Amino acid sequence: GVVHHTVNTNGYSAAQVPSMLRSIQAYHQGGDRNWPDIAYNFIVDRFGTIWEARAQSYDRLTRVSASSGTTEDTVTVAFLGDGSGQSAPSATIRAMGRLLGWKLRKHGLRPTRANIVGHTQIGQTSCPGAALLAQVPTIERLAIEGNPPPGPFYDVAWTSPISRAVDWVADRGIIPGFED
Repeated sequence: GVVHHTVNTNGYSAAQVPSMLRSIQAYHQGGDRNWPDIAYNFIVDRFGTIWEARAQSYDRLTRVSASSGTTEDTVTVAFLGDGSGQSAPSATIRAMGRLLGWKLRKHGLRPTRANIVGHTQIGQTSCPGAALLAQVPTIERLAIEGNPPPGPFYDVAWTSPISRAVDWVADRGIIPGFED
């Protein structure tokens, strides 16, 4: 999982986001770049909304163009804004962490501190900016915590004295729970 920024302004409204994304798409697909799509799999705006930036990124692994040659078996997520001078909002960081945790698990990889990095950690670039790079450990933590390792699972009968405790932790999202 590689964290990027788009180097746009940070002071935009929610209504401006679609046109900003379209501008990024036009830039990546036009001119000298001539890429088939946006270079990132996902873009997260300052409100915490996750946008699919590269076609079919939700469903499968897709090649990306924005990670210094690391194009396969990589998921990229970019902050819609500039991570150089100021930190990304907490809603953005939470969404990035949850997204990377989900996407890595979806494709059979457990999120760890070793496999979630800032772009600058794998290539000669200032991306994702110093402020956002300082937030990568939080993104890593959220990806790891939000996606606990699977199993072992135990079936607890609803008549068991501990079933109320299981319901309590499931209701709070501490463990996955099941209706039965």
